[in-house]
Amino acid sequence: MKKNVLITGASTGIGEQAAKDLAHADFHVYAGIRNEADGEKLKAHHPQNITPILLDVTKHDQIQKAFEHIQSKGALWGLINNAGIVVAGPLEFLTVEDLREQFEVNVFGLHQMTRIFLPLLRESKGRIIHIGSISGKFAFPFIGPYCASKHAVEALADSLRREIYHQHVSVSLIEPGRVLTPIWEKSKSSNRARLEKLTPVGASYYGRDLVKIESLTSQAGAVGSPSSRVSKAILHALNSKCPKTRYLVGLDAHIENFMARFFPDRLTDWIVQRLLNS
Repeated sequence: MKKNVLITGASTGIGEQAAKDLAHADFHVYAGIRNEADGEKLKAHHPQNITPILLDVTKHDQIQKAFEHIQSKGALWGLINNAGIVVAGPLEFLTVEDLREQFEVNVFGLHQMTRIFLPLLRESKGRIIHIGSISGKFAFPFIGPYCASKHAVEALADSLRREIYHQHVSVSLIEPGRVLTPIWEKSKSSNRARLEKLTPVGASYYGRDLVKIESLTSQAGAVGSPSSRVSKAILHALNSKCPKTRYLVGLDAHIENFMARFFPDRLTDWIVQRLLNS
């Protein structure tokens, strides 16, 4: 019997690749998408094993409707919280509303999905998988809101895993480095609009570094690990009798994890500044 899984943010990037790979692995995938066109494109890839569901994780009514639909269809084995956005810019010039936009998707949406679907996962003794980022451990400048949101996801995953320890529901956190995904490009226009609001003084303080950071973040969508490597980690977390609590994906993730654990902060700061000035 096929196991049912739900993945958010399945329109593009990691979510789209994971939905396809899980369908090929004979899971039945409920793919959370933002519009019907994305759903039809995804379903065409594997009609029998992919069911698109209109799902914006910031909208409670859509989450509740998805829950009721999936509950009516049977057991749910896995929830993959993948939906995410990037808010960038100098923290001095980002507003509380900017940070709230970041956390609405990456943190509050993830939490809402988890708490609503947990009863189904408890019944099946299933799996919860959060797609975090190595940025939750190693924070680069000018993507502070994104890093902060992923740091929060780290804490939520640890707390939840310990709270439901005796409920036989596994919680895994996947921490990719740079991945071949359009998330950075998708966020570029809104982030550029924020940067254009910088005062002349702000531009004098941060302008040069921001040009470099924009170049580096653009490269994140063009180089790095293929999305299929993240899918491989997701599959292990879903299938293994003893899934890992954390999965690092990509050489850069392993390097940055090592630096975050063992390098003095001042040394790491110096290395980051050398990267910005290169």
